[in-house]
Amino acid sequence: MMSPFQKALILLILVFNCLSFAKISEAAIYYVSTRGNDSNPSTESLPWRTVQKATNMMVAGDTVNIQAGTYDESVVINRSGTANSVITYSGPGHLRKISTVGANYIIVDGLAVGNPGGSAYSGGQIEIDADSNYITLRNCLIDPQQAAHVEGVVVYGGHDIRVNNCIIQNINLSTAIVVNGFNNVVTNSVVRNTYDAHAFRVWGYDNTISYNTVTNNLITANAEQNHSDFIQPFGGQWHPEGSYNIVGEGNSIINTQAQASYLSALEGDGVDANVSHWIFRNNIWANVSHCGQTRVPYTLFYNNIFYKVGNGQSSASGSIDVGVSSAGNAAGSEIINNIFLENGFTPGDANTGWYVYSGGIDHSLIKASNNYAGGTNYAANNVSEMYSVNGGAPQFVNLAECDFHLLAGSPLIDRGEAISIFNYDKDGTPGPQASVWDIGAYAYVPGDDKTPPTAPSGLSVQ
Repeated sequence: MMSPFQKALILLILVFNCLSFAKISEAAIYYVSTRGNDSNPSTESLPWRTVQKATNMMVAGDTVNIQAGTYDESVVINRSGTANSVITYSGPGHLRKISTVGANYIIVDGLAVGNPGGSAYSGGQIEIDADSNYITLRNCLIDPQQAAHVEGVVVYGGHDIRVNNCIIQNINLSTAIVVNGFNNVVTNSVVRNTYDAHAFRVWGYDNTISYNTVTNNLITANAEQNHSDFIQPFGGQWHPEGSYNIVGEGNSIINTQAQASYLSALEGDGVDANVSHWIFRNNIWANVSHCGQTRVPYTLFYNNIFYKVGNGQSSASGSIDVGVSSAGNAAGSEIINNIFLENGFTPGDANTGWYVYSGGIDHSLIKASNNYAGGTNYAANNVSEMYSVNGGAPQFVNLAECDFHLLAGSPLIDRGEAISIFNYDKDGTPGPQASVWDIGAYAYVPGDDKTPPTAPSGLSVQ
């Protein structure tokens, strides 16, 4: 039987061990500064000098604050956090490159990443390898400063990668964001001021590109080296995993020189790239120079807006080319509840301006219905689909500013077809508001009419 002294000693040892464990497991906050030294203790007043030093020291739950300044480092992250204790890199510092190698549960928040001076470089500014999962990039600026053939963000595989609220700019002859793997999402980000560049290349499955803005891509004399697309999966010979169950929703592609989309199921060498089942819903293409194209089976276009798409082409065209060719067959595709206005090389010609069937594709294999078509005078000829709205002023809130919300009295209200796989518009408004859907990316909400009130007349001051 233990004496009271022995019991007290055991209790004291247990308390000491618990306190020691709590101290060891307490998350650390490290600091890095251009005025620091890697021999410092990494406090706010005595920071480290390099981000790689912090990377080599951090464990699950730790955070490094990278203070303002330029760090000419290519940082390799190979340590992992956990679901409840992520490793976080934060701050306004500017790095040359970030790569993950077998890392999980990492957050990169608020950093600038890019080539100082736009020097030549190979690969992406941020590269996430196929063995890294649960990686979040948010509030970051990715800028190669026009260095040729440098990509912005490259996700080589893995899953649960999130790119949120980032800006990717100055991409030249390359791609802003490349996505592979599965269950990965790029959202609320901006791709801008690019040169002969793609905004997105997407492979894998169950990946989502949502609520992003793509604007001001320029096609230059070097365009033959890399034609520009909003989105595409070209390059299947290097991607045997294919590209399917891909969702593009709520995106705004505005004032840009690029092809609206380029989807091909077969590469030029005849290799089947296993590309199918792409969904575009609630997107806006406005003032986009070249029409979109799909040769991918089961490409679904629901509740999108195409305004002045293809106006920069040198021959008559529509906004979407749905067809069959050596690149594949778009059989099983659907075009429902979309707005087509002033599209094509001759937008004033009422015979052109919406979608085009090409390559002799069997029209019976494509479902097209409940779309609106109009030219510059809101007139459209040769409309041959069911339940379409043929011409007539669509009555948008402000067409000149690309505000495509509907006014009360719009002929597009209650003229759509019910879609079973989603039930919301670009604003997140659940639909339908009435008994049937509206046409276009925005549902009209009764009582939320943005029509300016009519000024009263016949009033006088007494």
